[in-house]
Amino acid sequence: QDPHSPRAVGSGFGAHVRGLWHAHIGWLFSYPGTNVRRHAADLVDDRDIVVMDSLFPMWCVVSLAIPFGLGWALGGTLSSALSALLWAGLVRIFLLQHATFGVNSLSHMFGSRPFPTNDASHNIAVLSVLCMGDSWHNNHHAHPRLASHGIRPWQIDSSARLIKVFERVGWADEVRWPSAAQRLGLPG
Repeated sequence: QDPHSPRAVGSGFGAHVRGLWHAHIGWLFSYPGTNVRRHAADLVDDRDIVVMDSLFPMWCVVSLAIPFGLGWALGGTLSSALSALLWAGLVRIFLLQHATFGVNSLSHMFGSRPFPTNDASHNIAVLSVLCMGDSWHNNHHAHPRLASHGIRPWQIDSSARLIKVFERVGWADEVRWPSAAQRLGLPG
């Protein structure tokens, strides 16, 4: 029940192209949504998370206003402000979104499969820096409850490092980390 699977579209070259489009961004326009109460009740009940979610549109505007303002302040012209808005705002968002969308599409079609799973998930090392480790997608599908998608020591996973910091300062608890067997690629 993967809403962004590229395999759900059919077979043949045309179906692969349609599947990649669907998995990359098309599913956003056709997916009915997730039952958040069922899959993330703890987040729905967390007052801080609810407040942050309600402030999302404001943070979007702020994340574009800051580059524009810095461009204006440092360059002193509207042209500098618009250039900063373009490169530090819009291009940044575009690249981040498409790296993330690439996990949905590319990681279900290409890459390595160190773990046998019942889906078409793959690991793509080159995307791991851009998407904070999320492109270790086969690892994630094989071990979905682990905080770290980069299971092996050499697999870059900056989101796991951030979770580790949160755990150390007491902002996260009951975090599941890969076992020694999992780090070696063994079942467990």
